[in-house]
Amino acid sequence: MIDAKFFTAARARIDAVTTCPDLQDAAAMLGSIAGVQGDIAARLADLQPVLALLAAPDANLAKIVTWITDYINAVLKPYVRPIELYAAQLAALAAEAAMLEAAIGAKAAAIGNCEIALQGDAE
Repeated sequence: MIDAKFFTAARARIDAVTTCPDLQDAAAMLGSIAGVQGDIAARLADLQPVLALLAAPDANLAKIVTWITDYINAVLKPYVRPIELYAAQLAALAAEAAMLEAAIGAKAAAIGNCEIALQGDAE
């Protein structure tokens, strides 16, 4: 899944900064998180057409239906299992990134007169 230590260290770094430039440097990590989220979302989009193949089509010939079902179970289902992992990673990344954004906003407010441009906002 995701590296929880990275997010713990990132939060600690945000909490430790005392100046606006240092906070801007710490906020730069959100750009890499957005990149990972984009990569995972693209991978999920690439795999979506395969999901349509998981149900055997209607057919009258029993042997063809059996072959198609066996093909789905033996080839396609194992191929698309990563979709569940990618979906879970994307959700976890979004939640962690939102918590870091909130921490950056809170820290900027505590520093005072500090406006942080988050890299993920430009997209």
